[in-house]
Amino acid sequence: MDAGSPDWPTTVEGRWRMRWHVPHHRFGEGRLTVVVLAIHSDPPRADITVRGSERALHKGLTVGDSVAIAGRRWRVAAIELGVTEAEAAARDYHADRRSYVDLHRIDA
Repeated sequence: MDAGSPDWPTTVEGRWRMRWHVPHHRFGEGRLTVVVLAIHSDPPRADITVRGSERALHKGLTVGDSVAIAGRRWRVAAIELGVTEAEAAARDYHADRRSYVDLHRIDA
């Protein structure tokens, strides 16, 4: 599927899994870059940035919160820290690919 299509981003059963620090790009008209900037513990929360045709910084999202990204409404379905922030800081930058945020499309 073309990343500029109206079906962007690709979801599985309405879920968009976003890994920590792995950018998601939509090219062409309406270009966007969406990135999980940080995942925090106690309680689990996430910061997501959106740049391009939309601009937003969603800080402190928790499970159950909703956001607008790519012209759609999403509910934060899960936040997985992977390892603690201190452990991640002590490791190589790319060490913790287990951290993710699941967004579930709610306007489908």
